[in-house]
Amino acid sequence: VPNMRTTHYTAAQGGGEVPYRQYPGTDLTTYGYLYDYYAATKLSRSMPAQVQGICPDGWHIPDDEDFADLMAHYDAPMLMTTEHWLTPGTNTSGFSAEPAGIYNPESGRFEYLYVTTYLWSYTPTPSVFHACQFGSQCGTLEIEPTSGEFGYSVRCVHNEE
Repeated sequence: VPNMRTTHYTAAQGGGEVPYRQYPGTDLTTYGYLYDYYAATKLSRSMPAQVQGICPDGWHIPDDEDFADLMAHYDAPMLMTTEHWLTPGTNTSGFSAEPAGIYNPESGRFEYLYVTTYLWSYTPTPSVFHACQFGSQCGTLEIEPTSGEFGYSVRCVHNEE
């Protein structure tokens, strides 16, 4: 499942363009777009969250529980693709995490391409699931609070019937 490359909200979400950023010089089909929390969840600072966010109908932005379940079954290399990372993973999970980096609005720069991926998690306050290359900035999978202004990748989870 690739990182999201959505540029418009679904009709169920009211339509409209999704604000996004693309890490310069990257392949869109591999790395996808980077979204801030408000674009990913379609949450304004004064409205309640809509869990579907930029996900297609029948899918949702994962929450911390979804990521905790993933972390209970896999370690970082098992989630990472066998290409594109400075030190590739095994991808034995089939999750295919790509090292898409981030957009840092504080510095106005794109950072960490090829070494990390951050995926938005839906919570009442912004948080991310963080997968890092072993031997780089961390060696574990983490869920951590963050500023909603940062640009991170999005993966969607299929709704249970």
